[in-house]
Amino acid sequence: MIGVIGCGTVGLSIIKTFSKKYSIIGYDILEERIDYLTNNYSDTDIDVLFTNYQELLDLCDIYIICVPTNINPDKSINLSHINAVKKMLIPVLKKGDTIILESSIYVGGTREI
Repeated sequence: MIGVIGCGTVGLSIIKTFSKKYSIIGYDILEERIDYLTNNYSDTDIDVLFTNYQELLDLCDIYIICVPTNINPDKSINLSHINAVKKMLIPVLKKGDTIILESSIYVGGTREI
């Protein structure tokens, strides 16, 4: 099962694409977004469970991270959202799981984080 973390524009696009072949858990911290997506996509042909319960991510073996990476006043990339996802995923990761980072960061940032 695929877990898409961050159900904004990028995350929702990935969910729509991958849900044609795979079961998806769409995770977001914004309850209003989860409510909106659940109400507007539950009757369509996509196979997705929208949630803000991080415990459900334990069911996944592929994680696609689609969280914002804003720019700080000093022009550096704000990695706070990515680091928060990292902390959240550590307890649920299993050997063989795959993590894909779709958020924009600097070259080598994925390895560093």
